[in-house]
Formats: sequence, C-alpha cells, structure tokens
Amino acid sequence: MRKFIFGFVLTLFCVTQTLAQSPWNEEAGHGYFKLSEAIIISNDFYDANGQIIPIKTSGVYITSLYGEYGLSDRITAHLYFPFFYRNTINAQEQTNSGITEAGDASNSIGDTNIGLSYGVMQEGPFVLNASITLGLPLGETAGGDSQVLQSGDGEFNQLIKLNAGYSFSGAPIYAAASVGFNNRTERFSDEFHARLEAGFTVQQRLTAAVKLYNLTSLENGDTVISRQSGLFSNNLEYFAIGSEVNYAYTDNWGLSLSIRGAASGQNILASPSYSVGLFYDF
Repeated sequence: MRKFIFGFVLTLFCVTQTLAQSPWNEEAGHGYFKLSEAIIISNDFYDANGQIIPIKTSGVYITSLYGEYGLSDRITAHLYFPFFYRNTINAQEQTNSGITEAGDASNSIGDTNIGLSYGVMQEGPFVLNASITLGLPLGETAGGDSQVLQSGDGEFNQLIKLNAGYSFSGAPIYAAASVGFNNRTERFSDEFHARLEAGFTVQQRLTAAVKLYNLTSLENGDTVISRQSGLFSNNLEYFAIGSEVNYAYTDNWGLSLSIRGAASGQNILASPSYSVGLFYDF
C-alpha cells in the first residue's frame, strides 16, 4: 500500500513539475499506473515578494497519466504525462467603467517527465534510492488569444533526488523523505527540493498520508518570466502542505483523493489544488 501514496503527486507540489518519487522501487515486471484529474481555481497569486495579490480568476485543469514499471529489482522507470492541460482566465467587469475585459482559454498537452530510479538499499525496513527525472518541454509557453497561458516553461530540466523510506516494525506506518537538485536551462534559476511524508494503512485497503514539500529557487537565472495566470514562472517557490487518501477496492484497482496548498510562496497561484485518481497496481 505504501506506493499508492507515491503515484503522481499532482499539485502545488506537482502540478508545477515535481514528482514525489517513491523510495520503494517496483519489483521487476511489476508496475503502478494512475489516471488523475487535478484542478486549481484561484483569484490570488503569491508575487515575487511572497505577498498575496488579487488577480483575475484563473483555472488550471490537468488530466494526466503517471506510471512506474520495474525494469529490474533495482531499476524502476517512471513517467508523468499531462495529456490534456486546460488553462482559463475568467472575463472581468470593471466596477467603475462597466467595461468587461475578455476572458481567455487554451487547451494543449503539458510538460512531460520521464526518469529512472536506482535502488541503493531495498531490503529491510529502511530503503534508499537515487532518481533522475528529465523534464521534457512539450507544453505550450504562449497559449490563448492573450498568449499568456502556459502548460509548460519551454526549458529542459534534470532533477536529481535521493529518496529514503522507513517502514515501522509491527505497525502499518511508514515515513519518507527526499532531497534534490533541479538543473534548469534557458536561463531559468536552478532549484532545491525537499520533502517529508508520513502515512498509515488500515486493513490493507485504506492508506492516508500527510505530505510536506518545499521548493526553493537558487535565484541564479536571468529569465524574467512571471505569469500570474499559471504555474510556470521563473524563481517559483513554495512550502506546500497536503494530504492524500487511497482506497484499494480490489487487489489491483483503487481510488485516490488529495488536497494540497501552499502555506507560503513566490510567483505561484495562492489557492489549494484538488485531485482525484484511478490507479492500477500489479
């Protein structure tokens, strides 16, 4: 049940480009796939100084596929593919003038992540693996009539992470942590990633988890992209808190629900994200 928690974590920890890679590798020939729908609707934005400012109501709707497959007992391949990414900006009527500013919308695929993890330690209660994730710039960087809607940032990045996990003896409880460095191109700032997570399982069917994720920009780029309509600004930062519940209604199939939001941030929408998913574990 532990890996149900790690299937794609879509949202302010993930809608942005982040995969919460599991420290527990898949066994050879086994895998996990998850179809998800994630939604963020916001009229608030964390600006470059971390202050919340009002914006036109913006919506992000992402339909994605996440997958893990064990190439061997030590090597697991993983994929995140947002095959339908919809952005919207609502029309807005000016109170004083009565003039209505037009809304906008775009539909496209999003930036896609592919990667591998290698199981350094996979026996016993403590496990450790190292992963590399490549961010492929397949998304749209200037969508809609306004050309400000994005489903990607247009840069090729490489996220290297060290992932650790611990299963407590005699109790259906686990804890996990990871640290990582994201090398970004196209004059975007590099990033430091850190994650903590804890979860428990009830009668082998229901798993609940609490997640913390911190992303810090190293502020070493000179791209000046700052889009209030989405999630792909440069020098993006956040400290996110979330929870996720997974229910396996058969030995292979299950459902997941999650909510996550940024307690603080920079250059990112300032509202929680919600997601629902259908997973298959084999």
